[in-house]
Amino acid sequence: MSQSPTKETNSPGETYLDAWQDLATRIRHGNSFSGREPNSAFLNTRGQRFADISLMAGLGWKDDGRGLAWTDWDRDGDLDLWISNRTAPRVRFLRNDYEASPSSAMLRLEGDPARRCPRDAIGAVVTMTLTNGQRLVRHLSAGEGFLSQSSKWLHFGLGETSSIRQVAVRWPGTETEEVFQGVSAGRWHLRQGSGKAVRDKNKSATLPKGSWEEPSTESNAHVILTDPRDAPTLRYRGWDGKERTLNTQSPTLTVLWASWCQPCLRELAALTKARAQLEKAGLQVIALNMEEAQASLTGDAAPDLRAIQKTLSGLRWPFASGRASTSLVEDLDGAQQAILYRQEPLPLPSSFLWHRGQLFSFAKGEISVAALLRETKRVTQTPTAHPDHAVPLPGRWSTQHFITNPIAIANVYLEGGYTEDARQYLEDSLAKLDRVSDPQIKRMQEADIAHMLGETYRLENAPPKTALPHYQRALQLNPTHPAAALSYARALAALKRSKEAIPVLERVLKQFPKRHDIAVQLGNLHQALGQDTKAIAQYHAALDAEPSDFEALNQLCWIHATSAQQAARNPRQAMTLAQTIAQRYGNNAHALDTVAAALAAAGQWERATQTAQRALALAQQRRDPRLVRDLQARLKLYQSRKPFTRR
Repeated sequence: MSQSPTKETNSPGETYLDAWQDLATRIRHGNSFSGREPNSAFLNTRGQRFADISLMAGLGWKDDGRGLAWTDWDRDGDLDLWISNRTAPRVRFLRNDYEASPSSAMLRLEGDPARRCPRDAIGAVVTMTLTNGQRLVRHLSAGEGFLSQSSKWLHFGLGETSSIRQVAVRWPGTETEEVFQGVSAGRWHLRQGSGKAVRDKNKSATLPKGSWEEPSTESNAHVILTDPRDAPTLRYRGWDGKERTLNTQSPTLTVLWASWCQPCLRELAALTKARAQLEKAGLQVIALNMEEAQASLTGDAAPDLRAIQKTLSGLRWPFASGRASTSLVEDLDGAQQAILYRQEPLPLPSSFLWHRGQLFSFAKGEISVAALLRETKRVTQTPTAHPDHAVPLPGRWSTQHFITNPIAIANVYLEGGYTEDARQYLEDSLAKLDRVSDPQIKRMQEADIAHMLGETYRLENAPPKTALPHYQRALQLNPTHPAAALSYARALAALKRSKEAIPVLERVLKQFPKRHDIAVQLGNLHQALGQDTKAIAQYHAALDAEPSDFEALNQLCWIHATSAQQAARNPRQAMTLAQTIAQRYGNNAHALDTVAAALAAAGQWERATQTAQRALALAQQRRDPRLVRDLQARLKLYQSRKPFTRR
């Protein structure tokens, strides 16, 4: 056990996160979370020591064990074990095949609710007295160990010569014991208040024979994705040296190989032999030699390309071929490392199966033709069918019963600053929308996801044109999506295309007349286009819906104080609004800038100068260079007894 530090070097939060990061790094480089510690069983030697009988008892599996429950599953008088594991096998059954005939008594208790005892008698204490005077005590509990519940049948081992004198039960809710006579070896039911044991007449269970082999630890691995991943743009060189782009829209198998690699040659030979089957299945195959890329990475001499082509000719390779570039090898290696938590370089051969621009599976080591044909058939199925093929045993998927909210989960990623993870999760969620049977609900959900995808780019400070197509898609699916409309309008305004956003916001505002934020954004767009009177109307509408909206109040005062249009400029109204702004937002640089402009419009030059100086100090303190520049220019005007007028 490690010792606690004698002094604190980091905050508890930093230390905790650093420890998790170190653990994650160890796992990614091949170490186990649990250290591959085998399960252990210890025998009490009736002294001060225990004997380790793990392997002798057949319990020393290298599983990452969690839960344990014991029960006489086959009703032969001895206890069998069920073990749950964190990884495969998720559940393991260990049958007790002790050769000697066991002598035991199994008791099932039934409480009487009328006597204030639960029917399952949880909490009962049973004392069994043997003829040799030995007393055996068992407690009936509702759970044992980690997420485990053993059988409610209480097991008493009797040994070879002893028999039972009596059984006493102290039921929950009572202070006295109830004695049951006539109990012997076997299985018995004890009902509270009866004082009589009833033999269990159920027959012994017959368990089907079966076995499970521990997975091989060899390096070959065929990884089938539950959710296909988008393919990167993959480029390779032909034998003529020209660069080509790999087509991943139709079922395509990419094989990385080398002429000196014997497993590679075996795989290519097997694929050549299965040409007719593969072509019938509609699978395209391309063999990409990576010796040139490897030489480039290691600094070795370039390989003899003619010799490599001769190797393919000797195999009578019937499919496409070429030379893998360094970037292609890195892209393929990155694709498998993004999926597998444990980080290992690609072996040779390595094969990748693509379809519809997505990666469906990959093999590290040789892949069998039979497995490849099964996978080729699978890629044409609907996305919801993919998970069933990614696991060795059939089962039920929680996603079919528990519908997650992709927007809520993406927001959690975004709050933590993990924009790429949020985007990947949203893109994966789009692929699962075929599970939604109602077309209207499906369309609304896709609109929400499209809008959130655009937001991931905005939060990364990507150019507005990057997020714009996602906002457009959201509005195509749901024309009155308020959040998407606002995001779309802001992106267009940043691109100097405010006029295009106005009808979109007007449509949404008509549907949601109380959305003051949409009215404010409409006012901003009109102001950007020099339509100050229309902007004033929108800001008033926003304040009618939400009187405390700062942006509407501030922008309305700004227009009245600085507009070059006679119909919009109103210094008196600007001063009325400025008083409210100064009272509520006296420490806001933008608010004070507006108040200074209103004071200057009213001819109060000294107060305008003082207010602008305060705003400038706040802007400098908060490191807002653009506002600092603007305030410095306006301050000079006020000091010269001139108002600021927008052009």
